Amino acid sequence: AMRVMFPDLMNKRTCKYFDSFCNIDKVDAIRSPVLVIHGVADDVIGVEHGIELYRRCYKTVDACWIQAAGHNDLIIYPEYYERLQLFIKELRAYANEELEIGWILCTTNLFIKKI
Repeated sequence: AMRVMFPDLMNKRTCKYFDSFCNIDKVDAIRSPVLVIHGVADDVIGVEHGIELYRRCYKTVDACWIQAAGHNDLIIYPEYYERLQLFIKELRAYANEELEIGWILCTTNLFIKKI
């Protein structure tokens, strides 16, 4: 989150201190459809970070901004599972394209995971 808020102060050497996974530097390299899920009420990593990640993605599907979700509670909201199910269906629509694999980018937990 610090890298998004203060990009001029951050560099690759300081990235690990502020964002251990440096998703913001990696996300534009993913050429498969990306689903961004983020809790709007996250007070650890603000939703602005998720929005910036979404903006930098090469190819996205509609993001899932869960209004009441905080930092570690996305999985208690039905919207989370509904959007994941829809994402899997959307990946099938891309089946005729040459894709590496589908990706889930969950900014609340700061990881990029192949599915």
